[in-house]
Amino acid sequence: MSTDLATAPSRLAFVVGAVAAGLSIALLWPLALGADALHQNHATRGIALLGLVIVCRFLIARVQTLVLDAVATNQRRRNRRSLMHSVVGTVPSPDVVGNLLWASERASDGVSLDALRAGVGVAVLNVPILFLYGGWQSAALVIALIGLAIPFYRHAGIVARDADSIFRRQRSDLTTRQLELLTNSVELRALGAVEYGADTVVALSEREHRSALTAIRASLGSSLVTEFLGGVAVGLVAMVVGLGLLHGHERLMPALLSVFASADLIGWIRRYGVAFHQREAVNDAVALLTTPVTPTPAPVRGALVSLGQLRVTEQGQAHSFDVQPGDRLGIVGPSGAGKSTLVDTVLGLRLPHAGRVSRADVPIGRVGIDSPLLGATVRDNLTLGDDILDQHLRAVLAEVGLDLDLDRELSPDGEGLSTGERLRLVIARALLHHVSLLVLDDVAGTLDTEAQSFVRTALDSRPALAVIECSVDASALIVPQRMVHLP
Repeated sequence: MSTDLATAPSRLAFVVGAVAAGLSIALLWPLALGADALHQNHATRGIALLGLVIVCRFLIARVQTLVLDAVATNQRRRNRRSLMHSVVGTVPSPDVVGNLLWASERASDGVSLDALRAGVGVAVLNVPILFLYGGWQSAALVIALIGLAIPFYRHAGIVARDADSIFRRQRSDLTTRQLELLTNSVELRALGAVEYGADTVVALSEREHRSALTAIRASLGSSLVTEFLGGVAVGLVAMVVGLGLLHGHERLMPALLSVFASADLIGWIRRYGVAFHQREAVNDAVALLTTPVTPTPAPVRGALVSLGQLRVTEQGQAHSFDVQPGDRLGIVGPSGAGKSTLVDTVLGLRLPHAGRVSRADVPIGRVGIDSPLLGATVRDNLTLGDDILDQHLRAVLAEVGLDLDLDRELSPDGEGLSTGERLRLVIARALLHHVSLLVLDDVAGTLDTEAQSFVRTALDSRPALAVIECSVDASALIVPQRMVHLP
């Protein structure tokens, strides 16, 4: 799935990183002057210069953090907004939605990487400074040790990416299983199987914990090596210039500049190395968001839905039909015959086993026993953020035989409403949003005779609305023009 998200490198992040690195280099001189002044017993001047450097570095770091956080927050906001538009049009599976949500969040980590990448690029200017004031030996030592650290950064990035992928999958398993156990807690308690549920959660939690520790060990191992190499690099530069001072070949000010320049360069490399552990995961996130997918072919002859030799299972029968505006289609078959599987495939919730299915770019409503509500008011459940007058909401509710307080708070499972009321509320929501196709998946059996009559009348009053009704034996809410019989 491809989404039009903010995955391009951030120019502002590059600018912020480059400016921060440039100012850091510029502060080397007052830092060295302050240390030199202290050496010459000019305490006031030295302390003032060192205090200035400390305040400037704090302000630079603070401004950099604020700007990058604002850029990352804005990118995440745009990612979520674009992601919502993308998934609404394609009806992806929950796994796909979860991966895209993770990717849209993780891709924003690229903002800090962009800033660090630009900062390291500018911090390389420390090498000429090091060469000028510390000699070629100092520059060669720092470059050699940085080159030695690069393979460790790359290895840690790959390990961190793989560990992150495993951790996300295991976290999803743990969350899903916990929800399942909580949903069935009453039955588990009645059967005396509470220990089973607890043991399952503990096992999944321990597995997730081990994966997290593996990722942490990989990052710490790489960090220890790179910290050691960085410390050695600065120490060797200090030793080279120190020998020069000892033999009178070096003055204190150039020696201080060379040591501070090496420390500044190593500091930027170290920060980039720590963030480099995230690079592989960020790259995977960006690739997931930008991978193109073959678009769904348009339906033929202006149909809302077109099926061509569609099979939803390997042994299932092939289906070929079109659903035009205003069509009434009945799908009948016993429980387990595959009615829900067929309509889910038609709607794009499942991939077809073989054949072709295409849908027009129009609003489609699906109402089934599992149709959820939002944890919000009746009004919010009906409007979904659209500006719809209350009298219109009440009118459509009355059409399906409901008289509900629009300010009434509802839970996602519709607690306090009967199953029939909840399903009629979902039907009313679909009608309010002018869907072109409404799929009723085996819902007539949950409605009493009076409720069925209300829904039937509401549907009959909309002749342009196409309706697919799934039922066990005969359609109860529509008069079908065509029937699809499942064995």
